[in-house]
Amino acid sequence: MPLNKEQKVNFTLFLLAILVTFSMLALLQLVSSLLFVIVLLLMHGGVVLFIVSKKRFQRASVAVKPFYKREYIMLALYLPILAYKILGKLGLYTVNECLKMWVVLVLTGLCLVGSAINALYLFRHLKKSAL
Repeated sequence: MPLNKEQKVNFTLFLLAILVTFSMLALLQLVSSLLFVIVLLLMHGGVVLFIVSKKRFQRASVAVKPFYKREYIMLALYLPILAYKILGKLGLYTVNECLKMWVVLVLTGLCLVGSAINALYLFRHLKKSAL
């Protein structure tokens, strides 16, 4: 059974949140100064999209908690990279930029694949709940 208009909008917001948040998180690791602040604001825009889409699903009485929890776990995987970068800026050690770039690219790829699988499961869940 096809999704209704509200489910399509909510699912689209969920996909947009994934795209914006993970792409900005990856860029955040690679930019500096003013561009860092702009990318940080855009990344938080993606987080807001997650919140808005989750609230809209909940208002429509669709159980989506496990799908969002998986996304939040994938977002948390970036925290060690951010800590590595911050500790390097504090002068505790020299940041290996090449290593950091590769870790960010691999992690982003894995998270996007994981998010795509999660989105497919959410889509299937939405189709079942529409019955």
